[in-house]
Amino acid sequence: MKNWFYILLISTGFHLGNTNTYGQELLTYTFEEVEQLQKKEPRPVIVFIHTDWCSYCLGMKKKTFRNEKVNKILNSSFYFVPLNAEYIQPIVYGNQTYVYKATGTHTGIHQLAETLGTIDSSVSYPTVVVLSADNTIQSQHASYMSSQKMIDLLSFYQ
Repeated sequence: MKNWFYILLISTGFHLGNTNTYGQELLTYTFEEVEQLQKKEPRPVIVFIHTDWCSYCLGMKKKTFRNEKVNKILNSSFYFVPLNAEYIQPIVYGNQTYVYKATGTHTGIHQLAETLGTIDSSVSYPTVVVLSADNTIQSQHASYMSSQKMIDLLSFYQ
């Protein structure tokens, strides 16, 4: 009986340790890494602008970006960069340094998130931005995107 308990515990622990319940692991990059990779293999860039407190952002992390089809397309044809809009450290991208801007007590936005994610004079979360290989904004999508909507978007730019 004791052995069965350990077998059950080990198999359950192994199953719970699998972070990607749908299969393929999503490759993520920093902006600095993307700049280096673009020199060798130019690709469009998908930027996922999010915050830690945004429930829709969390939903996309748990569902959309764990979908095997989404991850397969992203990994093969794009560079995927998650960008926390409240990241405090400077980011150098496209020969420019972007910094965090405080907007109040314990609130603020990173300039790069603001630059890439501003639509109609505001930034909302989540926002998915498609950049061309030369850093030109191709499209911005400010809302939760299901796996199928993400697949449709990626297929258009593939």
